[in-house]
Amino acid sequence: MNAMLVNAVFDCGTDDLRLLDDAECDMFEVIRTMRAEGIDTKMNNIIEEVFKTGKQVIMDAYDARLLTLETDEELDMLTEASYEQLQQLRELNPDKDFTWHINLQDTNFYGKSDKKEVYEAYFEEELEECVRLTGYDIQW
Repeated sequence: MNAMLVNAVFDCGTDDLRLLDDAECDMFEVIRTMRAEGIDTKMNNIIEEVFKTGKQVIMDAYDARLLTLETDEELDMLTEASYEQLQQLRELNPDKDFTWHINLQDTNFYGKSDKKEVYEAYFEEELEECVRLTGYDIQW
């Protein structure tokens, strides 16, 4: 009966529930958001929303750092190191650089390998937070 209930509610098997065992994001918030946005609470959709939550951490940090550097550039206050960092950040696009493949047991979170070094240099804490929230290592 429990297996049938899991399948009916989440559209997955009971073993698939373990896919989010290591995720530390607020599942109540994830489900609340999904319901508010009219998204079915099927397992694949839940995983996708968890991944979006993790990616958002990186995107928010990127946006904040880029804004600071661009403001400094407008005020002509950039150091040489800051200018170099700004140039490197302009080559990034976290929204497109981080993707995922969700197919229950064949699920992965990806980062573009050619941009790994820059992300690790400037967003190490945010990458770690993404991994903590999603429960998935970033596959570069």
